[in-house]
Amino acid sequence: MFLMAYLAKSQDVKNTLALFTDPHATKVDGFNIGLEFQYQRTYSFNKIHVFHFPKLNNIDYTELTFSHGFNKHFGGIYNDYRAFAEIQVGGIWRETNSMPYTKIGFYAGFEWYIPNTNLFVGFNAGADYATDCKAWDSQMDAFWRSKNLYIKAGFQF
Repeated sequence: MFLMAYLAKSQDVKNTLALFTDPHATKVDGFNIGLEFQYQRTYSFNKIHVFHFPKLNNIDYTELTFSHGFNKHFGGIYNDYRAFAEIQVGGIWRETNSMPYTKIGFYAGFEWYIPNTNLFVGFNAGADYATDCKAWDSQMDAFWRSKNLYIKAGFQF
């Protein structure tokens, strides 16, 4: 009976929906906002997110990214905390192009699930290899962006 209860608990699945932003980029370049959906399992997760940054370098920026990663839920029987690492692959659209510029990223983060609610807050930080710089300078090569820090708030269901 104990083994059955343990195995049932180890198959936890959590879905989340969250809004996120990059506070440093907001301070430097203006408003930005994103929306993400995650399907979390005991040790791994999948995520899709869309992020919009109006007039970044005077050209609208929109990205659609898919992620796969590994996570650890911890903090008692309610798993109040989560640490994770992920790889992101996606596309970046600028108002000057119809085909997306490619993007790959590596991120890690932490979330706190507020007890007795379905709400959570968190952050993630990482680096992207992006090719969208060609939208404003056709001679520029793709580059690594490493000052990415996002804060987020959302709910689980």
